[in-house]
Amino acid sequence: MEIVIDTFRRLADKLLNYIFQGLIIPMLLVSCAKEEAKIKDTETKLSVVIQGVAIKDTRNLDLASFARVNNPVSNISAGKPQTFRSEKVDEFTMEIFSNQSPIQDEEASAAPALNSMEPADLLRTGAIAMENGVKYQILLYNKSTARFETSLQATAGEPTEIVVVKNQEYEWYAYSFDSKEEIPAIDLGNLVVPSQTDRPLLFAKGLITATELGSTPLAITFQHQLAQLQVQVDARGMFGNIQELEASFVEEYVKTGNFDLRTGAFTGELTVVPVDKINFMDLEPGLSRLKLARYYNADLSLQKYAVQFSTLNLKLINDEVKALAGSFPEGGLVTFDNFVGSNQGKIQQGLLKMWKIFPRKKILHVEGNTLYSYAASNPKKASGAFIRNPANFGLQSQYCRIDGFEHEIISGLSANAVSAAPADPTLYPDIIIAGMFTNFTANDYDALYTYIERGGVVFLMIENLNTPHVTNFMQRMFGPQVSIANDNAAGAMYTMTQSDGEVLSWPFGDVRGKDWGEDASLTLFIKGIPEGVVEVYTTSARNFPASEGVSMFRHKTKNF
Repeated sequence: MEIVIDTFRRLADKLLNYIFQGLIIPMLLVSCAKEEAKIKDTETKLSVVIQGVAIKDTRNLDLASFARVNNPVSNISAGKPQTFRSEKVDEFTMEIFSNQSPIQDEEASAAPALNSMEPADLLRTGAIAMENGVKYQILLYNKSTARFETSLQATAGEPTEIVVVKNQEYEWYAYSFDSKEEIPAIDLGNLVVPSQTDRPLLFAKGLITATELGSTPLAITFQHQLAQLQVQVDARGMFGNIQELEASFVEEYVKTGNFDLRTGAFTGELTVVPVDKINFMDLEPGLSRLKLARYYNADLSLQKYAVQFSTLNLKLINDEVKALAGSFPEGGLVTFDNFVGSNQGKIQQGLLKMWKIFPRKKILHVEGNTLYSYAASNPKKASGAFIRNPANFGLQSQYCRIDGFEHEIISGLSANAVSAAPADPTLYPDIIIAGMFTNFTANDYDALYTYIERGGVVFLMIENLNTPHVTNFMQRMFGPQVSIANDNAAGAMYTMTQSDGEVLSWPFGDVRGKDWGEDASLTLFIKGIPEGVVEVYTTSARNFPASEGVSMFRHKTKNF
């Protein structure tokens, strides 16, 4: 009995010990945590908050101009840029623009792109968010001790706290080159930051006193301290790529300076940076039709600059290489001016645009349905009105400059209608837009094939097999291995590929990644097209089981 009682006591002691540990240890941990929190609460800290990079003059900001200058890949001439010259040179037009607009915050190594903020947000906040990962330097000067107590590099998007002395006033200074690269340490005995020509210089300063324990926010809104001198050459209106471009400034416009953090201004004389040859870069991946050169400039009072173009060779869509610089007026000297006021935080953009003026063209509309106007014959429908609008296709169009179109309309419901229309090569239309239906004959497809082989331009929209005529036509175009099939149904959605940016991204907007849909019938797929012959625009529908073949394409060597 005693043995049993003793064993029970030992078990009870162990149980009480476990209970004690289970209760006391957490209490000790909580107590330690509270003690640690209490110790932390005795610190006075500044918590850095990056509010963004300010945009100059938001009260008078022309948002259309802001969009044009900061997103050169978009249509730069939408809105009202200032044009001070338009010259007719041979078969093309040269236009010269001078634009002055706020610098959008950007990494200097990246092509400009519009900030994601809405225009109303830009106007309300007057600032653009700094990209995460950008480095900045922050300095704290204790006015009581008359010395710098903090000099550190921080990173946008990462929390930064600085321990300070409570109730003591600090001067703070922050600067950045808007880059993710490391910032060289500054000499605290000489608070001067040299500017660079390939990076912006961002700066902010102020006073702060932390009067409470814990964190006091230190809000930083950076200001641009440099101007951006920008030269842009836009050959998209020539429908060609720039093969060779050489230009130089006629004077030494680009300068650097020493920026004094204490005064918030440049000190001493500016230093001229020789630019023997303007360094242009492509703004569109894989394309060379839009070129940009930019230099960050400490000369904020520059009112105009001139560029000497010595070489500008374009490869046109027919592979002809056109040397344009020799045809420029004034021997290729182009002046960009009318930049007013201080250029701090602004872009001084000189834009040279070239346009090919196409002669009047004749379109043959092969319509199967004038109500829906699949072939754009009806001027009261969207497609027909689009083609006839001179703002889209006209001598002053900002998209495609052409002396208009003549329109001939034939019924797609009549057998042999196509074969009769282009029977005489001397009367060929320049373009055929056709919606081909089941009543088209072998003669119609033969005529269409002959027209394409002679260089004619065809936009063909077809959604039926029309056995065996469509198969025979496609096999003549692509080889005997080709077959066709109908698939899917009304409501099928097709997403455009990211390829062929030269065609799909300009001039009427970028449709890469956008969708088109089947309204009420099947979709025709072509299978077996040899690799590399066509630019594939869409394949399978994204909301139906996968289909084999291609549903939209452009031939690479024929106008089909």
